[in-house]
Amino acid sequence: MALISLEGMRFHAYHGLYEEERIIGSDFLLDVWIDTDIKNASVVNEHETDKVDNSINYVAVYDICRIIMLPKRKEDSTKLLETLAQDVIFQLKYQFKTMREVRVRVRKLNPPVDGLMDWAAVLDVRNFTRSCAKSGDDMICYKEGDQNDGTCWCMQGPKDRIHPRTLEMLEQQFPKGCLSPKILAMYEG
Repeated sequence: MALISLEGMRFHAYHGLYEEERIIGSDFLLDVWIDTDIKNASVVNEHETDKVDNSINYVAVYDICRIIMLPKRKEDSTKLLETLAQDVIFQLKYQFKTMREVRVRVRKLNPPVDGLMDWAAVLDVRNFTRSCAKSGDDMICYKEGDQNDGTCWCMQGPKDRIHPRTLEMLEQQFPKGCLSPKILAMYEG
């Protein structure tokens, strides 16, 4: 396991609850920590360009954070730090399939309070390790509770390679649990 971190990403952005914040803007610091397995990480030379494989590309993490923190239009800014942290996590889930846990901290420097303060912060922590409903093996699953926001890697891909009746049977047999890719591979046809 490894902890990949990007700390102290600094942005001047227009997020905030009050109209003045959305006009003047504020300085924000963003920290992201990703717990992942790097034992199969490698750099593959593909058509004379290096490609990071089986790891977390920190340049892509930064780009995701930058896009969320600096929307093209001020009208697309958010009011809450909580929303910013959740948006970063959601986009990271779409990009990377090997994250065991993600922590995102958003700090607003000099928040609009009647007093001196360095920052206000929100820390959102999401753990994506689950047990396979059939084998009990540890696996990574991005499904949150009974909600699948489309980022659950355990069912992406195999669904179109498993007969619809078999999928129906598996969903009835394991209504609340996800199955590991290893188990799903046993049903591919």
